[in-house]
Amino acid sequence: MRTTGLGWGTTLGLVALAPLLAPSATVGQSGPDLESITTFYVVRHAEKVEGPGDVALRKEGYTRAVELRDLMSTVPLAAVYSTNFTRTRETAGPTAEDSGIELSLYPPADRPTVAAWTQKLIDEHRDRSVLIVSHSGGPDDAYSVASIVHHLSGMPVMAIPESDYDNLFEVTLFEHGDGDAREIRRTLQHHHYGPLSLGKTLQVDGELEEGKDISAVVSTGNHLIVGADEADAIQTLRRVGPSRYEVGQLVKLGNGEELDIESLARVDNTFYVLGSHSRKRKKVEPHNLKTLQRSYAKNRQRLRADAIESEVSRRRLYRFDFDPASGEPPTDKTSIDLSRELAKHEILKVFHALPSKENGIDIEGLAVAGDTLYLGFRAPVLRSGFAPVLRLKFDQPKDAELLFVGVGGRGIRELTRVDDGFLIIAGAATDAPLSYLLYHWDGNDMIPGHRDAGDPPLGKATLLGRIPTPAGAKAEGLAVLATADDHYDLLVAYDSVVNGGLRTFRAPRPEAQ
Repeated sequence: MRTTGLGWGTTLGLVALAPLLAPSATVGQSGPDLESITTFYVVRHAEKVEGPGDVALRKEGYTRAVELRDLMSTVPLAAVYSTNFTRTRETAGPTAEDSGIELSLYPPADRPTVAAWTQKLIDEHRDRSVLIVSHSGGPDDAYSVASIVHHLSGMPVMAIPESDYDNLFEVTLFEHGDGDAREIRRTLQHHHYGPLSLGKTLQVDGELEEGKDISAVVSTGNHLIVGADEADAIQTLRRVGPSRYEVGQLVKLGNGEELDIESLARVDNTFYVLGSHSRKRKKVEPHNLKTLQRSYAKNRQRLRADAIESEVSRRRLYRFDFDPASGEPPTDKTSIDLSRELAKHEILKVFHALPSKENGIDIEGLAVAGDTLYLGFRAPVLRSGFAPVLRLKFDQPKDAELLFVGVGGRGIRELTRVDDGFLIIAGAATDAPLSYLLYHWDGNDMIPGHRDAGDPPLGKATLLGRIPTPAGAKAEGLAVLATADDHYDLLVAYDSVVNGGLRTFRAPRPEAQ
């Protein structure tokens, strides 16, 4: 496992709106004299061919370079810097080309100290964003990632080992005043990009009732409980080996109508099951034989307002007691409908009448902390890339509070509680073919701005990596199997794969601040 660690300096109360990773760089008390915000993104080159000399990237490295390009695609870069080695140029090249920028090579011919060179970058790129691609090593290795990040941020940074390629450092400089009164306050965030470490694909004996529509999963130790968006029930799987489960009982919740189950959560033997509360519309298919056999007029009718459908069965949030080991049916089952509160909410009401895939209400994440529920929205995603999270108590839904999270402009496809916050699967709010990213969120509202006394602290989301998906699959269920000091062991369930295509992954844990 990686050994990278950071020292984190004082936080201030202002946020850098970094469209790349989320509005997440935390800084603090800012006065009206703020002059500029400058952001540097620093990465090591991607995976290289083994051997001495000026080697190129290997296949995995080219894939990572493309992922870096995609991750940086929403950042208005002013410059992209690379050393004059093939592996760094090939890592930086796709991003530079996509941004319409010519690569800037470093170090300069006169090889100034890293301190002098980074100060020159700060002076030249004030109020802009810059990408720097460098090499492994420690803070005393000239022009290494650790050295550059240390001199940009003023904070201690441990060495990047030869085996690590996924580190992405975000250094933000907030400049106050001018002339002799000039002051720069700095923050440092450490993200990871590229695919998470794959563990095992679990074997499932038997066939789940709605096995290709799994959208939720929760672990109880010896059992997994899954939910499907086309079903009116949840189903258990009993562990019969280290990576092997057998299909167990089906637990009916509805009356045969589709509940559109999108997430499960539990505290001990109290379970919560979430319906999406969404509306739907039949889509106009791509130009193919099927659509050519349907009349133009009928296709246009699908876009009318009166073609939007609402299903009452989707508008439920269930709570019940259930012991999967006993085989007994749930007890004390009750449910609430949140649609009335959504329809009159000062922010969400304008989205309530829209279909889910058109940025209308679609709730797909559910986590529980004590007696407080957190509901994560796939849609709407608001301007500046904020996804809503509704915080409420099951018995007091009228007192719900809306928080906002920035996860790179994506929606929340799953939300799961961990000991120091939440894990989020972030994916497309619509049907767009975007990748699925895993974030850690500290649970605080991420709307930026100067905080007065009594205001909630500024939230932060940290990118932990990309969740690999089988072809055509959607990562929609997430369970935490174990937590260690430096990583999480996770289980991901996929929609559109037989029996959920259950896979385990290991994700890096955010460094403590």
